Amino acid sequence: MTRTQPRQESRPAHPVGVPVPPGSNRGASGVFTAAMRALRVALGRLPLRVHLVAALVVLLAAGLFGTWWAASAELQYYLVGQVDKRLEHAAQVFNKVSVSPPPGQHRLRMITPLGGGYVVELTVNGTTTVYNSSGHQDLPAVPAGLALNKVTTAPSRSGNGSQWRVISLAIPDKSTQVVLAANLDDVNTAIGDLTERFLWLAVAGLVLIGLVGYALVRGSLRPLEEVEGTAEAIAAGDLSRRVPVRRPGSEVGRLANAFNVMVGRIENAFRASERSEASARSSEERMRQFVADASHELRTPLTSIRGYAELYRQGAVASPEEIASVLRRIEDQAARMGLLVDDLLLLARLDHERPMDRAPVDLAVLAVDAVHDAHAVAPDRAVGLRLPPAHGDEPIAVPVLGDAARLRQVIGNLVNNALTHTPPDARIEVRLRAEEAMGVLEVADAGPGLPPEQAQRVFERFYRADPSRGRDSGGTGLGLAIVAALVAAHGGRVEVDTAVGVGTTFRVLLPLAV
Repeated sequence: MTRTQPRQESRPAHPVGVPVPPGSNRGASGVFTAAMRALRVALGRLPLRVHLVAALVVLLAAGLFGTWWAASAELQYYLVGQVDKRLEHAAQVFNKVSVSPPPGQHRLRMITPLGGGYVVELTVNGTTTVYNSSGHQDLPAVPAGLALNKVTTAPSRSGNGSQWRVISLAIPDKSTQVVLAANLDDVNTAIGDLTERFLWLAVAGLVLIGLVGYALVRGSLRPLEEVEGTAEAIAAGDLSRRVPVRRPGSEVGRLANAFNVMVGRIENAFRASERSEASARSSEERMRQFVADASHELRTPLTSIRGYAELYRQGAVASPEEIASVLRRIEDQAARMGLLVDDLLLLARLDHERPMDRAPVDLAVLAVDAVHDAHAVAPDRAVGLRLPPAHGDEPIAVPVLGDAARLRQVIGNLVNNALTHTPPDARIEVRLRAEEAMGVLEVADAGPGLPPEQAQRVFERFYRADPSRGRDSGGTGLGLAIVAALVAAHGGRVEVDTAVGVGTTFRVLLPLAV
């Protein structure tokens, strides 16, 4: 009986002109899509080892259960085939027995050759006789129109679930019909027991394989976990971390090596960037200091010049002696500004690597002249000279190839630096020698010395140990920078040895002239 559905009028899902809210027209496909998306997101959060073990278990489950199904089917086919063969053999034996003996011996001669385990329905002239030697209380329900000599499956008459294999024989005597049957309970029981046992074995094998597989995959992926942990540490800022290479020849080992190389390059680039930023900040700081120093150095003489000029313009000086004094002071301040400008221009030319005049120059002559100049400037200071020992009548000479005026400026700057930054009783000594194709000139003093943080910056431009920049505490901070630049332009180098309370030695090394 069918139920009549109530009639429903056809109405639009939403009124015309009213916008459809998002998702309101999503049906079963939309829900399924959302569910699949949520499932993919959930599965995507699982670790890689879980994915690998799950894939392994799924593949093994497909193989084991496929084998289980095929083996069960093949076992059933084989056992039922054995029953069919016994039925066919019994049918052949039955057909060989004559069916025309006297009535008293008819049954024995037909049934005895078959042995036990069968049910025979013998129909003679419409009378059916059943011979049951199978031991079962039930009998098969023989289907009508059973084909001759063809084995088929028939149910039990009582409907208890038992199955029989039956075959109908072709008897020459048209008044006789014979049906042989064999019960399949033993076969089905054996198939069911074996199938169940094989199923439990398959499940136990899957569980065991899953556990062992998880342990193996976990061990195999441990290097990847180390890569993951190292990457997280690097992302947190620890660029010194590296991945330990467990198996260099494997894919994971090559990945670890490539990862370490990549991280090393990133670290080098990052360190270079930090150094560049630090250098830029330092350069900016030095430039600011230079602007401040240059402004101070230029402002002082300019202020003096302007003051003396204003004094002269207002007529405050009238005598020739006063006028000469004012003009002399203006000239001194102008010379001071000119010296500062000359130093800056010299450093600019050295930065552009402009070629310098080169000629053989004897450092011994320049050293002697520098000591004489020091005695003239500071006659009360102890300035000594140590030259290489003479060999026979040969003159003492340490020849180098360079610009004599610039090399004289190098020695003069070093001597003036020692005179300016050491106490009056400190001894200064200029030493000269030749060693290993290099001319070595040293200016040593017995002054207070420098701490390490100042010693490593003495050749920086615009650097002064005294930040006050008083006129009595030193110059502009360009003297030693000019020394370093000039020596480098001549292919040499300059060094400093100093310690607090010991003194300072500046050492200039220049290639000897061949």
